[in-house]
Formats: sequence, structure tokens, C-alpha cells
Amino acid sequence: MSEKAQTFDPLNIPIEGTNLIEASAGTGKTYGIAALFTRLVVLERLPVESVLAVTFTKAATAELKTRLRARLDEVLQVLENISDAEDGSDGLDAYCAAHHPDDAFLPALLRRALRQESRSRLIARLKAAIGQFDNAAIYTIHGFCQRILRDYAFLCSAPLDVELTEDNRDRLLVPAQDFWRERISGNPVLSKLVFNRRYTPQTMLAQIQKFTGRPYLVFRRPENTLEAAQQSAQAAWENIRSKLPELEAAFWRIHPALNGSSYRGNTFTGVFAELNAATGYGSLPKLSKTTHEKLPMFSAEALENGLKKGQSPDAAAFAALQDLANFGRDLNSAAEAEQNTLTLLCLELLDYLADALSEQKKARRERGFDDLLLDVHHALTDNPHAETLAQTVARNWRVALIDEFQDTDPLQYEIFQKIFIAQGNPLFLVGDPKQAIYSFRGADIYAYLQAAEDARHHYTLATNYRSHAKLVDSIGALFRRKNRPFVLERIDYADVGAARKTSRLTPARPAVQVRWLHGADAEPPNKDILRKRAAEYCADEIAAALNDAEEGRLNFKDRPLQSGDIA
Repeated sequence: MSEKAQTFDPLNIPIEGTNLIEASAGTGKTYGIAALFTRLVVLERLPVESVLAVTFTKAATAELKTRLRARLDEVLQVLENISDAEDGSDGLDAYCAAHHPDDAFLPALLRRALRQESRSRLIARLKAAIGQFDNAAIYTIHGFCQRILRDYAFLCSAPLDVELTEDNRDRLLVPAQDFWRERISGNPVLSKLVFNRRYTPQTMLAQIQKFTGRPYLVFRRPENTLEAAQQSAQAAWENIRSKLPELEAAFWRIHPALNGSSYRGNTFTGVFAELNAATGYGSLPKLSKTTHEKLPMFSAEALENGLKKGQSPDAAAFAALQDLANFGRDLNSAAEAEQNTLTLLCLELLDYLADALSEQKKARRERGFDDLLLDVHHALTDNPHAETLAQTVARNWRVALIDEFQDTDPLQYEIFQKIFIAQGNPLFLVGDPKQAIYSFRGADIYAYLQAAEDARHHYTLATNYRSHAKLVDSIGALFRRKNRPFVLERIDYADVGAARKTSRLTPARPAVQVRWLHGADAEPPNKDILRKRAAEYCADEIAAALNDAEEGRLNFKDRPLQSGDIA
């Protein structure tokens, strides 16, 4: 994706079509968005309310709004502090060099602007833009959808007075409980299943709640074979219950011929003890993990493979003991069928909730955050006024800047596609494809890849302003060791340079340190142990650094390192 990307230049890129801007962490993404916004107002002469800026959290929205306003203030400040006689390049460059020495964009923007119109007219337009800045269209994605539903209620076929609620638990729990009563409580097979698996309406709802606002998901629905699988397992159990003593005797008769490492006597004594204890009950036994895992070892094939060298198979005993292996196979099939049935119940609950919430919307004016997205998406895709709505919204917002685009899902992307791409309005999508893999934030990697495919222009921010060169280069070297570090072919690791050459720590420390988490363990520990060990290493490293700073041995920017300096 990054191979064909050009360097992002907010002053010179064409304002047209769909544009994807790849921005790795620390590469000045917000600076670039603010510069592009400023250009749209100053050079392209767009009113601030005609430029839509969308990001994905309230905090990011507030920060973006502050940065955009500050950028316009800086332009106005420069224009007001140079005279008409100084509005040539010499006076402008001198002022910017004195007051904005690290900002190459600002003087270049103003040189071009002053060739288009007079300083006095520019000042008048900027004052008007700043005066109207409270009307600037800078929203979260949910705020943007709420604005559409409010301003175009008739075209959206939406209620005029909608109340936004952040707490969706009760409105989901009540229909989940209704589903439980209608679908599960009166069914003895399902009731027993959910009881054994400790499922309740609350636990099932918690398992599926993150999918309730994502209608674009297509689920693979497993086949429901629960009753047949349970009947087969029950028949297999009845078959071995009556002849378990004979089966045990047959096993111990052939045991001396079996490999003692695989068929340990103590282990199989416990297996038969557990099976014999369970024969007093007619229902399927709940076997321990050890017994469950050993049942396949009674198959004729396994027994033959487990013979010591020179030993001959006992065909009669092997055939009899096969029934125990068949029982284990049927138990596994029943367990798989139980899991498939629980999956089906979760999917049925999702469908039930979708219908119930649709009915709730007709009777109540409350909307959750997911509802705002769903209502706008519905209005743009399944509504007789959909095309008129898209055209009307596009006339209102003539350019759109979408920040943190990697956190976008297909539903959100289709909203932008209908309003901007399909209407031919310039759309700028700013994001980091490497972060699109984090589905816990609601991101959908395939939505990002689709946008990359749709984009006419690809740009990249290729300089990191947050970290120094040794750190950036070291991280790059680690990722470049893999051909596909993010698994998918269309997401590569874009090379990024660093604006700063040296570390701000004194004395300097290694840019990257690699810890081997396994240490001297004889056997690889599990991931929980490694995760805990990684956290301990990290905490020890932070504590050591802060202790060094406290004792005057480690400084950051010419002062002792503080905890707030550490990420």
C-alpha cells in the first residue's frame, strides 16, 4: 500500500477525489490536517462550516477543534503584523522567521494567498472565519450522524426530537430476557444445556453485545445436531455400562504387552475407577479431563501402535475395547454439538435483539450511539429519499477530513462513501493501516483495505517528530525482518525517518532493548506466565529509570526524568 504513496504536502496536493493519507505514530498527523484545513479556508476560500472534520473520540475532537482554530489565528496574526509595504516575500519571511521559525508551511501559504488577493481582504475573510468558528463542522462520527438526523430529519424519515442515551444495558437486557423465556425456558434440552454451561441472559448478552450495532457482519451458522449427538453418546454409554467389568479385564490382560510410557498403569486404573463409579447413573457421565483424553487410546489402531516390539495384537480384546474409543468419539461429537447450539442461540439472540430494538425505536425517541450510525446508514441505503439526502448533505459539506480512519468499520465507511465519494466531493482519509488490525477498538481491517482500493491518491507522512532516529530505525529494522509483518499482503511496514537525530536522555541509553521472556526455562511457559513476566520486566525498567532520575543519574530535556515522560 505504501509503495505507491507520495509524500503528503498539504499546500500542493490536488483538492479532488478520494485521498488516503497514511500517518504512522508521531509523524505530525494533526499538524497535517490543520494545515490542509487552513489551506481550504485561506486559499480555496471555503467557509469553515463547509469543511467537515471527523475524528473518533470526544477528546480528539476537542483537541482538533483547538488546533484548527489556533492555525487560523496564527495566519491572521501574521497578516496583522506585517504592513502593506511588507506583504512581499522579504517582510513576510522575516516576520515568520522571527515568530514561527520551524514552520515552513505558514510563509509558503501566505505568499500564495497574497498573490491571489490583498492583505486587507484576507484579514477580513479570516476574521469572518474565526467569528464563525463555533459553527465549524468538527465532530465525532456519532456527533456527525446526530447532526444529519437532526438537520435532515424528513429526508432521513427520523423523529424530530431524539434523545441520546449512553446506557444501553436495560434496553438490551429486557429483550434478551424475553428471548430466554420464549426460546429456552420451555425447552428441556436447551434448559439443561445452558444450566450445565452456566449461561444466563446476562452472560449471553455480554458475549454478543459488541456485535449488536454491526449489521454488515455475516456469521457462519453451524448445523444444529444436538439431540442426535446426545442420543448417540447416550447409546454408546449404555453399550459399555453393562459390560465395563469385561472391558476392564480385557485391558489388564493385554496391558503387559503395551508400552508402559504411553499406557501407565496408575493412570488407567484411575480411568476405570471413574467409569465404574459413573455406571450407577443412567445419564451421560461428566468425566474428568484425563479420562476424556484417554478414551481414544482404547481404539484398535491406538492399541496396536502402542504394542511393545515383538508383541502380537489380541484381536478379540482390541475389538471389544474399541467400544470405549467409540464412546469417547461420541462424547466429543456431543460436546461439539453443544458448542454449536450455544453459538446458534447467540446468533438467534442477535436477530431477536435487532427486531426488538427496531420496534423500540418506533415507540421511543431514545437512541444509543450505535443507533445513530444505523439510522444514518439506513437513511442512505434503504430509504426512498436516500439519493436526495446524500446530495443535500454533500452540498452542505463540500470537503471532508476523516481522522483516525483506521478505526472505521464498513458501516461508517459506506456512510462516507454515499455522501462524499459517490457525490464527487473531495474526501481525505487519514489513518495508520498498522493500527487497523486492532479490532478491539471497532476497527475493521477490510474497511481500510477497501478505502485504499477506492482512493484515487495515496499519500504518506514519512517523518517522525516524536522519537529520535536510532529508535525509529531500530523499530524499522525489527519489522523489516518479516516479508509480511502484519500478515496481510496489502499492509506493509512503511519506512519512516526521524526529524531528530539524538535522544533527549542524558546520559544516552540504548534505543531498543530486547528481552528474552523465556529466560532459562527448561520448557516454554504458557502465555499467562509470559504476559506477567513482561509486565514485571516493564515495571522494573520504569522503577529503575525513575530511581536513577531521583538520584540525579538520568535527565530528560535537561531536567530529571519524571513518570509523565514515560509511555
